[in-house]
Amino acid sequence: NGNDNMSGGLGDDRFMVDGKGTGQVLIEDTGGIDTLDASAAKVGVTIQLEPGAVSTVGGQQITLSAGGTISDPLDMYFLEDLTGSFSDDVETVQKLVPNVVTAIHDFQPDSLFGLGSFMDKLIDPFGKDNSYYGADYQSDYVYANNLNLTTDQAAFSGALNALVLGSGGDLQESQLEALMQVALHSNEIGFRSGAVKTVVLMTDADYHRAGDGIDAGITTANNGDGVLDGTPAGTGEDYPTVTMVAEALQAAGILPIFAVTSDAKEQYVDLVEQLGFGSVVDLTSDSSNLVSVITAGINNLTVATVENAIGSAFDDVIIGDANANVLTGSAGVDQLTGGAGSDTFVFHLGDSAVGAGERDIIKDFSVATANEVIDLRALSTSGLSFIGMAEFDADGQVRYVQDVAANMTLVQINLADVVDVPEMEIQLTGKLTLTANDFILA
Repeated sequence: NGNDNMSGGLGDDRFMVDGKGTGQVLIEDTGGIDTLDASAAKVGVTIQLEPGAVSTVGGQQITLSAGGTISDPLDMYFLEDLTGSFSDDVETVQKLVPNVVTAIHDFQPDSLFGLGSFMDKLIDPFGKDNSYYGADYQSDYVYANNLNLTTDQAAFSGALNALVLGSGGDLQESQLEALMQVALHSNEIGFRSGAVKTVVLMTDADYHRAGDGIDAGITTANNGDGVLDGTPAGTGEDYPTVTMVAEALQAAGILPIFAVTSDAKEQYVDLVEQLGFGSVVDLTSDSSNLVSVITAGINNLTVATVENAIGSAFDDVIIGDANANVLTGSAGVDQLTGGAGSDTFVFHLGDSAVGAGERDIIKDFSVATANEVIDLRALSTSGLSFIGMAEFDADGQVRYVQDVAANMTLVQINLADVVDVPEMEIQLTGKLTLTANDFILA
């Protein structure tokens, strides 16, 4: 009994809710392919996967976080672009530090802050030494840790104020390699076990990709470790692949927030898609909206996205969201609604019976949505065959019939025994023309 929080992370989590107690349950999650599992419930359940919506399992009400709340501690590491084009932003960030810290503390009082910086490999054409611009500048580097995570606001401000600009020889910089190094050195930096770990990468430039090193004569592939090979550091190996960066971030449990200006946003939206996690927020050309950007980034990352749901052995209502959901009603007479994504509806033996009021209903199955399927492979170890609207003439067949008057389509499955009598039916809303591509049969 009582109100509880369930917190997931970047991995694939299963949130088990049995409804035996009473109270509110808030699910917080930051990544992975996750499942809300109510299979142990002793009554029918209502599951809604839309963030902010309320699900009911027995005496418990479960809400997926709509963002903006974290019950776990928060570790936030700022990764700052120090190339010349970002010079006005560095000054603005230095001035806004007190406001940023206040905003983060309002969000989660148990917060730590750290600071790192990047420019590019100190080799032509990527980076330049300080002789290029003079003594007021420093030579370019791939990555530096300027301050381990701390609660000391004065130390954080001091580290920011001590930053010295470099050059950055070409348009792209070493953002990916710096981000990977943060992940690989997360323990030394001070990221806490059990905290929500974030890196806010601030830049106005595109990032170098694996293979770019050839432009400077670098032919050795990046090995993905925590050592910047070569002299100067990082010039002995190419830039890392996106896969390397994703694996390092996942292993460290770090979520990236890319705070980028409008001219670089497209590249980072694409990067987040490749990584499979993270958030992109709009930074003004001088970073003056940093406080709102940080808040928006945290809000985006803390929206709990749970993709899959498993119902009880009783009569359930399960509603998906805009993601590609996998919905399993289990036994009982269930009503399943996938939502806007390409959804998979899973059935096992005994999950749906025959006849009105006995069979499960899929309320929004779409033949026009690519990859939306009804998964029947658990019904037969030898596989099933789809016969369209033909009559059954053997075991292990799947057919469909249309009931125009009732505005529905019935999927009928013949498994054994009497050949012309189905053992299972699934009701689909609407008059649909189905093909074998609408099913997983083996």
